[in-house]
Amino acid sequence: MSMIKRLSSVVCGLLLSALCGCETETGTGGGGAGASGGSTSDGGAGEGGAAAEQGTRLFVLSQNLGVASFSNAEEASGSVSSKTFLNAGPDSGMYGPRDLELDAAGTLYVASENDGSVVIYEQAEQASGMVTPSRRLAGTSTGVVAPIALAIDRTGDELYVVNSGSIGSVDTRIRVFSKGSTLDGEVAPARTIEPDVEGFAPIGLTFAGGSLYAVTQTTNASAVLVFEDVASADGLVAPTRTLTHPDFGSAAAVSVTAEGKLVVVDEAASVFVFDAGEAEPSLVFEIEGASALAASYALPNGAWLFTDRSLNRVFALDDGLPATAGSIAASRTIEGEDVLLPGALGAK
Repeated sequence: MSMIKRLSSVVCGLLLSALCGCETETGTGGGGAGASGGSTSDGGAGEGGAAAEQGTRLFVLSQNLGVASFSNAEEASGSVSSKTFLNAGPDSGMYGPRDLELDAAGTLYVASENDGSVVIYEQAEQASGMVTPSRRLAGTSTGVVAPIALAIDRTGDELYVVNSGSIGSVDTRIRVFSKGSTLDGEVAPARTIEPDVEGFAPIGLTFAGGSLYAVTQTTNASAVLVFEDVASADGLVAPTRTLTHPDFGSAAAVSVTAEGKLVVVDEAASVFVFDAGEAEPSLVFEIEGASALAASYALPNGAWLFTDRSLNRVFALDDGLPATAGSIAASRTIEGEDVLLPGALGAK
């Protein structure tokens, strides 16, 4: 499906919903393999018991449009057809997708900002088209109103959710839901973390090594807040560390390496690497040709991927993070008709 057709499909579906009062959860799929409507397959396992898929399945969120997945993320290059595409719209579970996470079982969680829910797709690697989610976290008791970012503690089976601060009246405390792998319906959070900082305007969350990392971005400033040992954090909580830098144009996302380094992506196309526990970056680099970076992700083989929302492109650094500062040439790019306003990344 071309970009124009994809956009037209979403817009027409939303208009139809408004005219006929369609319910959000009516759909043609059913939590597993979706209905027709996904993009052309790019290989891997097919119908009738074909050979098993090779490589890592990559999930790419297209802001407001849906979630695409691609086979063999370690080698995919150039214009690549997606394996699946989960459409946003009235016949699926998503309205305004803004972030995604995958748990240890490969279940996909999507922050659906425009209808105040987290939609959950089990067997996400098979789901394509307009698919009703397997489960949904929504309702007044959840406190989820306009979710913009998610994080998962896979060991503790907890889901962290935060609302967008773009609407002044929205509560931007971080909700923590226990038993994330079975969440469904109107469930109250087990804990609520209120960052003890002035003007907290969340745009991203990451959980790693028992700590929570929150990116906050206002018109005049942005920062990464580090909350260590959050397993029992509740109520008003001061960050352990706050990372800022004069060259942060607008920090957009943070990833954490196995060694505890923080990789902060800035919308001005720079990447800042902070060594574990340090307040100043040990490395700052740019990706040649990048325009507006939105997120980063490390593949199991050590390659790093970076989404560029302006260019509708994923840049890959196959040798990992560079050793020196400056402008770095990408090893390859992933593009295609389903890489549209790309943001968050995940893999299975």
